[in-house]
Amino acid sequence: MNNTSKIEHEINEKKTNHTLYSNEDSKNLVVFFPGGSNSLDRPFLNYLKDYFLENSYDVLHISYENIFKREETLDVKTEKLILWINEAIKSVNSDKKYNKMSFVSRSFGNLLSCEIKIRNSLLVEKSIYISPITETIKYFEKYPGYIVSASNDEYLTSEDITYLSTQIDKNIIIFKDGGHNLHTEDEFKTNDFYRQAFKSIVHFINE
Repeated sequence: MNNTSKIEHEINEKKTNHTLYSNEDSKNLVVFFPGGSNSLDRPFLNYLKDYFLENSYDVLHISYENIFKREETLDVKTEKLILWINEAIKSVNSDKKYNKMSFVSRSFGNLLSCEIKIRNSLLVEKSIYISPITETIKYFEKYPGYIVSASNDEYLTSEDITYLSTQIDKNIIIFKDGGHNLHTEDEFKTNDFYRQAFKSIVHFINE
């Protein structure tokens, strides 16, 4: 049975709002870094979250709520997010001492997950990068993982898409004609891509 709890730290009279889904027998942790919407309420992310919970992982859903002020610059916001997300990971990890930790990140969350690895020397066994943005491409050589992208992603340059498309020997799947949200107007095509990507990621996780 899965338990749900809040991971909170007080910042300027407000509290962080991360969510931990856990069960007593879990030995591994997977951290989900959402995109700017702060939500895992997307079909593909939900599939992955359910898979991990059903396969003896605890899931930490990172929330960006209450960590920064809206008027702050992107650099200041990013610094604050990196600091307080790392505190949440340390807090959860110290309570249970997990054997392995993996990261699943989407969009802007890819930047945060990579910077947290760099700055805190975290041992992350597997990384899954969903809908990466231009600013994260540079990290993939040093921090490889499984990449899920799309040929019409509006947050990537044409050079980024060309580069990703040539990585045929790497762990990557590209949704032809899909956008940043990994969706097209053709629901059958979209769902078929989800199935292919999900199957490939599960193989990657277990290899």
